[in-house]
Amino acid sequence: MKKTAILTVLAVVTSLFITSCNNKSVKIESNLDSISYAAGVVNSYGLTPYLSERMNIDTTYIDEIIRGIKEASGEKSEKEKAYLAGLQIGSQIQSQIPNMNESIFSSDTLTKIDEKIFYAAFIASLKKDSVIMNVEDASSFIKAEREKRNIAQMEKLYGANKQAGVAFLENNKTQEGVVVTASGLQYKVVKMGNGAKPLATDRVKVNYHGTLIDGTVFDSSVERGTPAEFALDRVIAGWTEGLQLMPVGSKFTFYVPCQLGYNDREAGEIKPFSTLIFDIELLEIVKK
Repeated sequence: MKKTAILTVLAVVTSLFITSCNNKSVKIESNLDSISYAAGVVNSYGLTPYLSERMNIDTTYIDEIIRGIKEASGEKSEKEKAYLAGLQIGSQIQSQIPNMNESIFSSDTLTKIDEKIFYAAFIASLKKDSVIMNVEDASSFIKAEREKRNIAQMEKLYGANKQAGVAFLENNKTQEGVVVTASGLQYKVVKMGNGAKPLATDRVKVNYHGTLIDGTVFDSSVERGTPAEFALDRVIAGWTEGLQLMPVGSKFTFYVPCQLGYNDREAGEIKPFSTLIFDIELLEIVKK
């Protein structure tokens, strides 16, 4: 009822004066004026918490905020428009820097981008001035640094897995029947089939039973009772290499070093840098 009354008043008022952005009084005289006024009220809703919570602005400086809004409104020359666009972009970049730091440095909260160097490079690149790396090189460098730091963090957390795997493989390679390939993959023939060997581009059907070096079962088509079918170039490197050694009908046991498995990634019960053991039976090469 109260809202209806307010709207009714706005619709009929002919001499209401308010102050506009250019500090001149404007009169609410028509229905369109009332709509314009209501639109202004609606669009101001939520701005204060947005400024404080999302942009980290001290809203006690509301007069300065309003001054900026006034400067941004109204007719502008192309030069003024460009300057205001720069202010907006600068504000957006500044709000994104914490996310950049988190993305690049992850849990290392003490390391942060040097903002002076960041803006110097940003401006040089924008002006197509002399820069020491192009966009492609910069993107590749950031990606490599992110991966390097992630691996270092994972090794700090799960280095014991890697060490245990290395020790296991060192001992295992001395066991009877174990063969070690150039990549470090180890395998033992349980049963040699007489069928064709798959290529890396083939699709195969297998039964497998996967365990960690402590005997923990993390995946098993044998226990599920359903063979698995997959493209040989869409699995871990240890499988891609190993299954190409197997004629159809064979059963091999593979001992997969972490670098040929999931390396620094976590996959279900498989923790980063885990050495994996697979008992695999190659059932068939699936026809395309």
